[in-house]
Amino acid sequence: MQTDNTYTERQNAVQSLEQAYSRFNEVRSGCEQALTFYNVISGQIKDLLNESLKFVYERRQQGGDLERVFNSNTPEVAINDMAAHQSPLPAPKPHQPNTWDPSRGINFK
Repeated sequence: MQTDNTYTERQNAVQSLEQAYSRFNEVRSGCEQALTFYNVISGQIKDLLNESLKFVYERRQQGGDLERVFNSNTPEVAINDMAAHQSPLPAPKPHQPNTWDPSRGINFK
């Protein structure tokens, strides 16, 4: 009787350790996936930030150019000259369904 009880306790302890090890591996795998996701999204966010800063810088330059044109004595010639050196603006992206559009306000359904 004693050996059966000891054997059962040992078997339960081994099962418990196997389950704990299995869960540990699941958690470790989840952490590795999270770290990979973080590294990817971090790079994408840095790229977006750099693109945004570049866009703002270009817009400020264009604003300064326009201000100088409007403050100059020959605005028509300068505007035509400036327009010849500018690259065309990209076309706006079409509205994606189920996304928020700031011009439409917030709609709670």
